[in-house]
Amino acid sequence: MYDERINELARRIVEREIKCIIFDFDGTLVNSAGVQDTFYKNLLRKYEIEDTEEEIYYIRKLNNFVKLSAYLYKKYNVTAKQEEMQEFWNKDSAEIYRTEVVAFLEKEQYLDKFKPVVTSNGLRRKPELDIFKVALETVCEGGIISKEEVIVIEDNSSGFIPARLLGLEVFAVFETGSESEEEIENIKRQTDGFIGDFLTLLKIMSKLEVLKSEELVLEPNI
Repeated sequence: MYDERINELARRIVEREIKCIIFDFDGTLVNSAGVQDTFYKNLLRKYEIEDTEEEIYYIRKLNNFVKLSAYLYKKYNVTAKQEEMQEFWNKDSAEIYRTEVVAFLEKEQYLDKFKPVVTSNGLRRKPELDIFKVALETVCEGGIISKEEVIVIEDNSSGFIPARLLGLEVFAVFETGSESEEEIENIKRQTDGFIGDFLTLLKIMSKLEVLKSEELVLEPNI
């Protein structure tokens, strides 16, 4: 069923039924896991906790400052509130991104391939609706593109949920094997399609200018 949806997505892109794709950045266009891990290591060191691979892996899966705050309090008696961790994230991750990610993107002129680029600066973070509202207002300005001609490609439920609430089609992308079967089934329930590997995503991106649907053959590994 999901193979059919992805191939139908390819047809709609090629035949210009879809005129805009909103790509998530972290985890979708850019593998920023290393940046996140650097932040988590810095956070653990801040509270004098050993930054073992096992600990980093566990807190990465939490993906939530409320859960992280509760976990560190329960296991290490760290009394830091989520707001304190959020503030540390804002400062520390910004510096890591500037030196490790942004520098690379600017050197390769990567972001020049995407117009427009919308950031969450000054906006509430997902799963709030803000970033998708701004993106929609930007791409649909003037009525040239309608919401029905826009899709979202995301890798996380914090993006699936607000996009769906705004009535957008959402396609999930991540490497098969990186999530449990239960998590995959939950993702399928939250989205309109499941791209099971990044090679398939690259095929979609590289064929956006193809005029004949026969030239675009997608076989997701699901």
